[in-house]
Amino acid sequence: MSGDEGFLILFNVLDDNDWTWWNIGDWSDTLDGIEQMVDGNKTTYAQVSQYIATNTWYYIRIVATGARAQCYLGTNAAEAATNLIQDVTLPTFQSGAPLVSMCNGKRISPPLCG
Repeated sequence: MSGDEGFLILFNVLDDNDWTWWNIGDWSDTLDGIEQMVDGNKTTYAQVSQYIATNTWYYIRIVATGARAQCYLGTNAAEAATNLIQDVTLPTFQSGAPLVSMCNGKRISPPLCG
């Protein structure tokens, strides 16, 4: 991956107008953000400074518990287990909504790639 834009990890997906995603390395590759679309209206809930390096493999972990989403990122599995990047409570989180997993650009059913 290279360029000024990062990538999106969708989770808590209900339909095309109701979802949550972790936007990693966006905003000219300067920030991460948790964004949520509810009834077609998108809101950014949390942003932190983050640079995503070119030609680097990243391990991503999202823990969704109730209305809380915790997002972890690291360059190895151990770091991704403890390096908390985002911790946000979303007012309209769909409890029990399915997770969406992506592996090598192909949508798969949960559990997440491992």
